[in-house]
Amino acid sequence: MSNVILKSLKKAFDKLTKEEEEIFKNLVKISHLSEFASEFPELVKIPKKVTMFNIDDIRNILKNRELIDRIPDFLEIVREKKRMEDLRREEERKRREQEELNKSYYKFWHYRGTVYGAKKYKKRSGDTVRIVTEFFLQRSKGDEHVVLDGYDLPIANGQDVCVVYGCGSGENRGRVIQYINLSMRKSIGLEEHQNLLKRKVSGLFESKERLTFELNRYISKL
Repeated sequence: MSNVILKSLKKAFDKLTKEEEEIFKNLVKISHLSEFASEFPELVKIPKKVTMFNIDDIRNILKNRELIDRIPDFLEIVREKKRMEDLRREEERKRREQEELNKSYYKFWHYRGTVYGAKKYKKRSGDTVRIVTEFFLQRSKGDEHVVLDGYDLPIANGQDVCVVYGCGSGENRGRVIQYINLSMRKSIGLEEHQNLLKRKVSGLFESKERLTFELNRYISKL
């Protein structure tokens, strides 16, 4: 029941017993029901007329035993309608969540092949020295040359390796964000590259873990 209605009834309620007050509150709760309206049309406008009721009006209503006896049934209808509405809202929430999960803010692709020409070396950039892992993947559709600057990765010629590239969903160029050495059963995220990608795309959504979610979803299907 709204605060407005309760405020309007305060003076009348002061003269009612607790039992009478509770019954009338319940009448206000059920007065919007079509089921209630069909059986007691004279009381349909209770919420709208409530400020006009005085103590005698209320007590006359409360003398209607047929009405009083039906209150529990009508309250059950109210509860059931609320339960159904809560279920509808929950289903709608889950639907929206699923739609969000199905969206793709990132795009991925991968190259898998046999490693050859693997090497590691140091590269100086100003005062910083970085390790570079470089190799080729032998593939039937054309070999892939991979240079990973700043990453010291476990690798050897002849190993089965997959590299996963990533970019924003509306882009066509990206960088390696995951290194998977299938021979060694190791999967290594290239954190610096992933963070760069996250910062580039993060304005499109709230979740900071979205890249991890979409990347894991992609890798699980490889």
